[in-house]
Amino acid sequence: MPFRKNLTACGFILASVCAASADDDDGDKRLKRRIASLEAKVAALESRQGTFEERLSSVESVFGALEAQIGDLQTADGELMERVQALEEAGGGATGYEFVSRIFVPFAAGVNSDGIACPAGKRALGGGYRVESNNPNVFVAWDTPIDGGLGWFFRVNNQTGGTQVLSLYVLCASFPD
Repeated sequence: MPFRKNLTACGFILASVCAASADDDDGDKRLKRRIASLEAKVAALESRQGTFEERLSSVESVFGALEAQIGDLQTADGELMERVQALEEAGGGATGYEFVSRIFVPFAAGVNSDGIACPAGKRALGGGYRVESNNPNVFVAWDTPIDGGLGWFFRVNNQTGGTQVLSLYVLCASFPD
């Protein structure tokens, strides 16, 4: 009988070891699946990082181009002001530059016209506008000098059905007779 008890005990121990081994196999499989899942997530993140870095490089390239354009505009502006100053000093060009601006509120819908006059004794060198709402359904159909340069005239087409605001500008100067 003791032999049988020992054999039964050995069988029980062996079964426990086998069960533990099977549990370890299941644990190993779960661990391997978890590692594989984490590796897939790391690969996805690395792929996203590459895409992010490509987009960042593209944005940096655009900003670089914009900075170059700003530099070109600043250079051109400086050159233009030097020419204006040289003309004024020569006495044969325009003098007494004056920048005139105002806010214009077109009617709710349709085509509207308005203008900006230069101060007495001055003529328009140029004019411009800005649609303050940046709404593509509001646009200036045309802008032109008024009566030989006494100011600047605007024709606005407002297709929004609501009130829109534009800023209007004219650059005026005096000219020798």
